[in-house]
Parts: sequence; C-alpha cells; structure tokens
Amino acid sequence: MRLALGRLSHYQVGSCYDNAAAESLNATIKKKMVQHRVFATNAHAKTAVAEYLEVFYNRQLIHSVLDNKILAAVIAKFLTKVIPVAYARPLRCK
Repeated sequence: MRLALGRLSHYQVGSCYDNAAAESLNATIKKKMVQHRVFATNAHAKTAVAEYLEVFYNRQLIHSVLDNKILAAVIAKFLTKVIPVAYARPLRCK
C-alpha cells in the first residue's frame, strides 16, 4: 500500500521504523504512569492511563514532532480548516 507522501510501511518484520511513534508513546506511558505503581485492578490501570493520555499527553505536553505544539491545538486547527470545507460543498441528490 502506498500513500501520496511515501510508503506506509517498511514491509519488514521487526523494522523499528514501522511502529516508532507507537513505541515512543508506550515507553512514555510506561515511564510516567505504570512503572513503580501498583493498580488494584485492570480497570483502575486503564482509567489511569486513559486519564493521563487525555488530560496531560494530548492537552498539555508539547510534542517536538508537531513543531513544539500541543496535540489538541494541532487537531483543533486542522479541524477548523477541514470541516468548513467539507460542509461548503453542496450535496447532490439523484
């Protein structure tokens, strides 16, 4: 599968570049949330990780990949450009 900007995958088993962003996120969660903590249940662990992602990672943490911007701000800016364009086109009924 190819995208306009390049290949979607390196097509190699064990390629460190295929999942680099996901692995980076997993490492961050492990260091900041899970390591040295004991959760009473899996539900408590899932809730804590979800809260960390939604409250801190997405809304407060500055990401170098996004030119030192906050993820939520980048998404909001993108949606303000994309959604009006999507609704500006007239719908055609057959």
